[in-house]
Amino acid sequence: LPVLLAVLCNSPAESPAQGPGSDKTVVATVYVSFAGETRLARFRQDPETGELTPRPSVALPGHAGALMTNRSRSHLFVALREEGRLCSFSLAGPEPELLSNIPAGEDPAYIALDRAERFLLTAYYVSNKVTVHALDPEGRLSAEPVQSLATDRCAHGILADRSNRFVYVPHTAANAIFQFRFDARRGLLTPNEPPVLQRPEQTGPRHLVFHPRLPVVYVNNEQESSVSWYAWEDGVGTLRLLGTRPTLPAGEQVANSTADLELHPDGLTLYCANRGHNSLARFAVDKGTGALTPLGHQATEAGPREVNVTPDGRFLYVAGEGSGKLAAYRIGEQGRLAPLATYEAGRQPFWVLVGPDRP
Repeated sequence: LPVLLAVLCNSPAESPAQGPGSDKTVVATVYVSFAGETRLARFRQDPETGELTPRPSVALPGHAGALMTNRSRSHLFVALREEGRLCSFSLAGPEPELLSNIPAGEDPAYIALDRAERFLLTAYYVSNKVTVHALDPEGRLSAEPVQSLATDRCAHGILADRSNRFVYVPHTAANAIFQFRFDARRGLLTPNEPPVLQRPEQTGPRHLVFHPRLPVVYVNNEQESSVSWYAWEDGVGTLRLLGTRPTLPAGEQVANSTADLELHPDGLTLYCANRGHNSLARFAVDKGTGALTPLGHQATEAGPREVNVTPDGRFLYVAGEGSGKLAAYRIGEQGRLAPLATYEAGRQPFWVLVGPDRP
């Protein structure tokens, strides 16, 4: 099962991002996880060129899946999919320090912090539920969930909105997006009205990301090979479909499913990984409405699983689950991708995370 590497694409960071060509450089460590290994690979990033240099791996207490950092990048959170556990690590020292390793439930597929970073939200692909775990000031997870709620088949994503008042959970097999109200003080979810946004059969809503400024949410559809965008109202917290665009070229017949989607920090370009077509679909995002316009495709590694744009918006990394490689790209005008290099990563690389640099 997958190991997650990073997840700033779904991180709750709200600060303005540096665009391509910015004077500010960001020194970083790029983490890669693997479906078949109990470790995180690490690469030191050259902040000017985006090139990567291998560093010693980090041992994990299981087969990691989803992973993310908090805004300050002081802590790393990991879902162990095969073992059904959740972990937190401190990144304050030269090596990640395991703080908590707790039982959670069968196949935790996706994790996200609430916007106040007091709770960890988790969606479970096999046990068809969501949980909320509290965090203490040191970043340790509560041994028991604050709440555990049954949902439906194959919960595959979870994210709180910018106001921290609502939470959304896409389900690939149920073809549904669950909509919750969120009590950010107590960490409790209650069904919104309506509680479920039902989508047609063989749509497969998978992951979602909020536009940094507009009241728009993007969701990639796994089975349909498409990306949809929805209107979102802060006071109501329900989603309304605005449009959908295919992630494959017109007339393409290859067997395909989407994996991850990533919104550039400037909010002007959206990327979506195509498994089967082995490409990244690129879309322009309208500044006023958030509507998507297709901009073409970038060929990439076989089985592209997860995608991560660096916080400064200058580079993009893709984990090729089918090739065993990590691909690096420089981001140019209109979000164009210029290939930089590919790196041997390991057995079935799954998730990519750009984290803080460590000696």
